Amino acid sequence: MAASDCFQVVPGHPLSGTTTVPGDKSISHRAVMFGALAKGVTHVRGWLAAGDTEASLASIQALGVAVERHSRSELTIHGGQLHPPQGVLNLVNAGTGIRLLAGIMCGQPFESVLDGSEQLRRRPMKRIIEPLGLKHMFFGRPDAVKDQFAVIYGVDPAGKLVPSGALDAPGAASKVLGGFSISATAADYGRFAQMLVNSGELDGVRLLSRKTIDLMDANHLPDGVARGGANGGTVRGEGYGLGVRVVTDPAQAGNLTSAGTFGWSGAAGTHFFVDRSEDLVAVFMIQKMGSPDGAAMSAEFETLVYQAIVD
Repeated sequence: MAASDCFQVVPGHPLSGTTTVPGDKSISHRAVMFGALAKGVTHVRGWLAAGDTEASLASIQALGVAVERHSRSELTIHGGQLHPPQGVLNLVNAGTGIRLLAGIMCGQPFESVLDGSEQLRRRPMKRIIEPLGLKHMFFGRPDAVKDQFAVIYGVDPAGKLVPSGALDAPGAASKVLGGFSISATAADYGRFAQMLVNSGELDGVRLLSRKTIDLMDANHLPDGVARGGANGGTVRGEGYGLGVRVVTDPAQAGNLTSAGTFGWSGAAGTHFFVDRSEDLVAVFMIQKMGSPDGAAMSAEFETLVYQAIVD
């Protein structure tokens, strides 16, 4: 090694003093959201003021949460109750913010719309939509594809099938309802159901963990409480999972399904179910509003499917 390549390190004097470390962005998102949900006053120090965190803070304020800004990094949040926003909650480019806030808004008793930049719109869903390959699944009924939708029928006083116009009333096609808001082809919904029966995996891509599906198809109702029936009353032998109906006791339910079978039904008689113990999914598509035909036909459909199983 040449002498010119060598250097000598000589100990210097000890350093002393105080330094301020910038706040953490991930913690800052969570701090304002926890403060918004907590009853009373939350003091936040060391908050990171940045584009993403400012978007989360603005969304919380749009939900009626009062925030005092004492400095760039110190806030006081008066939380405890969220209120319906007056417009769209714009998270701009805050991926963490929109994921956290989406979970919070799912538990609120009012509707809200979360949006952001074009880049943000692609980020949360692209890794889910592309592996699922959902080419014809929509929220509501977009006007651009209105002519591709099947006609929804009802029954007139004479018992004759007639077009119901269920989605034609102003605002009807964009309602947020558990059995009404999502439209799809049988093929697309079948791929979604196949992912569920595979315990969260489809075509080699893991979208949900197995433990998430386990929790999804577990009964979350208290002991002795049955789920509500489509025509009123309750359904014996069934409960509610996470967004789905769950069979807890096939004998009590009076059907041929397996314990743990889960699924859901749509307003126009559509129905699907997933039975992981039989590696079975089934999708039933009719378009007829009004009970009891839809529920009765769904139950008969399940029976016919299970009767076809040959060991």
